[in-house]
Amino acid sequence: HSPSGSQNLSILDLCSRDLCFDCCLWRARRLLGAAMHVAILSLGGEELASLIVEPTWGLQDVLTAMQDRGTLAPDARVRIVHGGLRLTTGSSLADIGVEAGTQLTLVVLPPLRILTASLDGTAKIASAASGACLRTFEGHREGVRSAVFSPDG
Repeated sequence: HSPSGSQNLSILDLCSRDLCFDCCLWRARRLLGAAMHVAILSLGGEELASLIVEPTWGLQDVLTAMQDRGTLAPDARVRIVHGGLRLTTGSSLADIGVEAGTQLTLVVLPPLRILTASLDGTAKIASAASGACLRTFEGHREGVRSAVFSPDG
């Protein structure tokens, strides 16, 4: 695709005289959407995915590409980081300095859970995303008045 619907722009059309060559090239890639290869790594350094992306891609584009390849569950809670900068909704790969050959880090967050207590003698763990009950703890002789998650799991 090309910026503003233009079809035949040259790099010179995209750069002003005061930009260095590298800055000009970066701007051209960003505006023209030059495809590039990036690797997605785990925190441990294992390569999880190898993607061909556009500099204009945002968080959802990257996550969808990973889901399409089966390397990421649709309901996973994740963050994508490059050089200390996080790819967020509304930002692009180019905005956080991603270039061809870049390695991005995928940080997988634990799923959000809800813990309930009930006067019927049960406690339940539910998915915060879907509301589905994941586990019921039964066997209390009286109502359960409170429940908390242990900080050590």
